[in-house]
Amino acid sequence: MEIRPYQNDDCGAIACFFDRCFLNNLKFTARSHDSEYYLWKYKENPWGKPAVFLAVTDGKIIGLFSVVPKTIRIKNETLRIGETGDAYIDPNYQGTGVLWKLISHAFKSMKKQNISSFYTIANEPTLKIWTELFKFKKLFEYRSMVLPLDFSDIFKKRLNLGPLSSFLALPCNLFYRTFYRQPNVSISQNIQFQKVDGADKRLDEFWEERGSNGQFTFVKNSEFFKYRYSSNPEKYGIYILQNDKEVLGYSVLKFTDLFNMKCGHIVDFMVSKNDALLLRKIIGLSLDLIKKEGAQIASSWAIEETAYYKIFKRFGFITRKKRYHVIFGGDIIKRDDAHLMLNSNSWLFTHGDSDNI
Repeated sequence: MEIRPYQNDDCGAIACFFDRCFLNNLKFTARSHDSEYYLWKYKENPWGKPAVFLAVTDGKIIGLFSVVPKTIRIKNETLRIGETGDAYIDPNYQGTGVLWKLISHAFKSMKKQNISSFYTIANEPTLKIWTELFKFKKLFEYRSMVLPLDFSDIFKKRLNLGPLSSFLALPCNLFYRTFYRQPNVSISQNIQFQKVDGADKRLDEFWEERGSNGQFTFVKNSEFFKYRYSSNPEKYGIYILQNDKEVLGYSVLKFTDLFNMKCGHIVDFMVSKNDALLLRKIIGLSLDLIKKEGAQIASSWAIEETAYYKIFKRFGFITRKKRYHVIFGGDIIKRDDAHLMLNSNSWLFTHGDSDNI
């Protein structure tokens, strides 16, 4: 077995590796596993060069691990950090130490770039690996949430109920319209919600005002938006909420297929001054756009203890059973103020802070 760094012409073989070992068993995936996606993800980004290593046997990929550099703001300090991801081992080689070797190579590569702090999103099976073997620390949990938008199509496409779908959908739609009406938010009429490009400099102005209000947040200036969303081969829409004077917030939307239905994801969002009314407004406007695109389901992430989790629930979002864990490791958890990171309300963390969407 050979452990070697990724090269650009490996992206096709990586796509074949996923197709061979994993994609046939997935009910759905929120992001692409095509070669074009990996060619984009593994190229050098504005914050550094990703560390990507492959395990190869007899010319065939049997393992993959990556760390992608990003930038985080801790109070008024900016720090480069690596997101670990794409930890995949061929089922025939799992439990043989391949993953350990890949991670060791990637972390050593990152340290050569002076990146010694890391984070990842762990599910239940991988949480123990990271916290026990690599001494990562769990900070908080987030939940995946879904909102049914069209019960008739859901019953037809998901449950295969045919002509009965419209009849059974009537009481469900009535229930949602009655108990989960979109909150009435009084905001002045001069506010606009418009689609913009990731390079729009108004995003920089908004970031400088809003980003400094959070104790812990990933840097989200125009450079981030241009790279993460606009240059990404996946299709994202960036929308800003603004009045005559300033940007009041933004949201990022993406559409995928979920169980043979169209799903609109609220990938990222932020509002000025943590204003709950503005947050309700921007989520409501995002849902309006998702409905206009003909989606049957809307989806997002939220941390249970936060105000925006409660707002999603107010709109009728249903919390799915699975729990995901945001965990950090390396030098960042050795800081004197690391204990403050355990307070989920001190974070501005959304689905877009992970490469899983």
